[in-house]
Amino acid sequence: MEYLRRLSNLTLQYLPTFLYNTENMSTSSEEPSQFWYKKMKTFYRRADKHSHGYITFEEYIKIADYFEKTGQLSPVKAQHLRRALAHTWQHCWCHGTTCDQVMEEEFISNMAEFVKGDRREIVTLAMPYIYEAIDLNKNGEISVEEYRTFLSGHGIDTTHADAAFAAMDTNNDNVISKEEFLHAAEEFFLSNEEGGVNSHCFWGALID
Repeated sequence: MEYLRRLSNLTLQYLPTFLYNTENMSTSSEEPSQFWYKKMKTFYRRADKHSHGYITFEEYIKIADYFEKTGQLSPVKAQHLRRALAHTWQHCWCHGTTCDQVMEEEFISNMAEFVKGDRREIVTLAMPYIYEAIDLNKNGEISVEEYRTFLSGHGIDTTHADAAFAAMDTNNDNVISKEEFLHAAEEFFLSNEEGGVNSHCFWGALID
């Protein structure tokens, strides 16, 4: 199948060191909370742009094509993003196997198991490239206007954009640094706790 060939090519081109080096890797024996499940449901439904109940591998990595087409990422950086997304797809979405499409219940179940393992960091592998794409003027910071543009460009209601931005801006300097953005991503995917940055979502208001 074409998707298997492309998935294999992308994952073989880029192998993060922590996929084979488990020293100092974090694990969690804690069961995901209901709040965590709400976050994952929100993430999945925002990604399911066609609302057809499943997401294919090709749909999942289209965000890299979008960022390259709009000039938000160079062709080289867009390819790096595709490779990172391919690893996330295989290890997080498909539970370490290969699959062409994933339904919502399957995604949430696979993620619930994955985030307890010793390779949890894979879940945020693509986020540095997402950050670069959102940073439209390439000054190393994200403004609230750039964040709103990111949400609206993906068809997401920006009503809660300011509150989410403020939660990520932990030092209150009115911009989001890469460190703040990556911390917020880790909290979103890995944390069970409510409050602070975890009370908001990169992809709009949380779905009940």
